[in-house]
Amino acid sequence: MATLPKASELARIQSRTGEDYKLTPLDAEWAIRMGIFEGSDPIPVLWTMAQRWVLFRAQGKGYKTFAAMLRDFSQPINPKWLRTGEFCKPGGAYAGKGPCSEDKLARRAFAQTAPLSQIMLRDQTTVNTVVSWLKGEVPNPVPRATDFAQEPVAEGFLERNRLQRPSFACPRTAAPTAT
Repeated sequence: MATLPKASELARIQSRTGEDYKLTPLDAEWAIRMGIFEGSDPIPVLWTMAQRWVLFRAQGKGYKTFAAMLRDFSQPINPKWLRTGEFCKPGGAYAGKGPCSEDKLARRAFAQTAPLSQIMLRDQTTVNTVVSWLKGEVPNPVPRATDFAQEPVAEGFLERNRLQRPSFACPRTAAPTAT
């Protein structure tokens, strides 16, 4: 069974622009939860999040922890998408609609509240992959990516914005490194 890396084994998110953040055990926990519940290959997702971290820090909009940014960005682990959260509570923008269906609410509640040991039993391959990323052992397959979405959402965005260029300057690629 996979185990969480020790704090001393966790990598750093570093950029050529000077950003430097040491991943913490709390970051590791939420990266594993995100990796399992986002439902896709966790490596491009985590690299995208690391690069998003660097972008936000460069823009002065940084989160206090990497875990806080993961939770804010990833719907399965975002408290705003729980039954009592901003979007799904009675009167919320999606209350009673597909994004707040009973099966999705139950899945999010499990993703956010089940003991990590129980979560890790769901998908050992994903856990091992995320642990390798957390240790800085996995190369970046998506340089400069700072966002991702479900395919229909991404396709719609690209179609609506196909003639526009991004309005921000992307800092150099973030690079988790082993310490």
